[in-house]
This record gives sequence, C-alpha cells and structure tokens, in this order.
Amino acid sequence: MFAILSVSMSANAQEATNTPRPLAPNFHWLSFPADLYCDEIKGVSKGPTWGDITIGVSKVQDLKRYVSTIYDSEVYEYADFIQLNKKGKFGKKDGIPDSVHACIDFDTQTVTALLVAINWPLYIQDLVAQYGLPDAVTWSASDTSRIAFWFEKGFAASISIRKDYKILAYGEITTIYYFPYQSKYGFEARWPYNQTNEDNPSGGDEAYIPTPSQEQNPFDFQAMIATITAEPSRTPTPTFVPYTPVATSTP
Repeated sequence: MFAILSVSMSANAQEATNTPRPLAPNFHWLSFPADLYCDEIKGVSKGPTWGDITIGVSKVQDLKRYVSTIYDSEVYEYADFIQLNKKGKFGKKDGIPDSVHACIDFDTQTVTALLVAINWPLYIQDLVAQYGLPDAVTWSASDTSRIAFWFEKGFAASISIRKDYKILAYGEITTIYYFPYQSKYGFEARWPYNQTNEDNPSGGDEAYIPTPSQEQNPFDFQAMIATITAEPSRTPTPTFVPYTPVATSTP
C-alpha cells in the first residue's frame, strides 16, 4: 500500500482521542504489491516470522514495539493497516529497512501480512539458495521488476530487472513480503497472487535503456542453480530477514 501516505496523516490524530480508528483507504486500481489488498485476506492464519513478528500470531502493538527497536519511525495507523516509515534519509544501504507495512485483522488486531522495504544487498539467487525455486514469478507493479512467490513458505519478493542501473543491480531484491502459509496449488485464484498484474505494466512516458525484459519470468533458474550448487554452503542472515541467506557480491 505504497500510496497511502498522501491520505494517512489523519490516522495519527486518533491517538489523542477515544474514537475508533477508521479503515484504511484502498487503492484497488493498483495491483499487488502497490496495494496490499488487506481486505482480501480471509481470517487469521499462521505464517512465517520476521524478527520478533509472526504472521497470524503477533499483534499490532508487538509490531510497533519491535520496529521501535530497529529505527525511529513515522507511524500511520488504521484499524486494519499500519505503515511505519524510517525517519531520515531513505536508501542508505545501512541494513535497516526503509519502511514496514502490515495488514491487521480488524477484530483481533493481529498482523496478517507484512511488507518490508529492505535496505541491504540481497539477490534472487540468495533466495533460491535458501528456499529453492519459486512457485511462481509474475509481473509486479512496474515493468522494471518482477515478484516471486514461495507460497508454502509464506514469502514473496520484488526483484529489480533493470540492467546498467546505478541504484539497483539486476536481480536485486527491493521488498520482501510475509503472508499466511498456503498451498502452492491453485494459487492463481487466491490472494495475493490473484491481485497481481495480469500483463506487463507499461513503463509510462519514461523509456529505459536498455529496455527491461518483456518476459514474465526473465530469470535463468537452471543456470542459477548450477552456480549455487558449485558454491560453498551459505549461512542464513539473522538480522531483520529470518531464513534469508547472506547476499552474494553484485552479479
């Protein structure tokens, strides 16, 4: 729900009153993950853990408390959604996330999904080394990225596919998502996959050079697996991204 900042300032005013928080506005003209489609999550189910936060178990207060141990944040809170943005300069590659968004179950105030805008070098091959091949790779909110899903792990990642780009390398992860565990079968009809783009989104008026791949899955996973198999074993990174391995050098 990246677009929520422009309309969310009023949510903070609820802190000073006893008035129930409003529901978050939706941006359903956008695809997942530009909008998380929190209202499409059915009930509360357990998922993976990010730091001290477990999907389907931890409460919104747990999330606010945990994030406060990582960075000072500007908080935009609704009854069913919360966004915690790091104060200060974004994109410093300091290992601290730039922002954390969460879907919240209205009745129980339980965290049902997480978006973490990561801020350290991490690549698709790192995730493949840890999780294996993704169950699906599809269009993201931009033609310069793709999103990969591991449904049984309750995990997904947005991946840059721009080449010759100074800010992000090809295959670099920009955002990770945690959601309830689900079967890898029939995912096309379920949230979150059913809210992704059905086609490659247009790049708008901006022309990228070189032009990003037009393939839904531009990654050579067989070559990736061969490279990973030839490398020494990797150890998971314990900080902020449980189960995610240490990043390799820029490909």
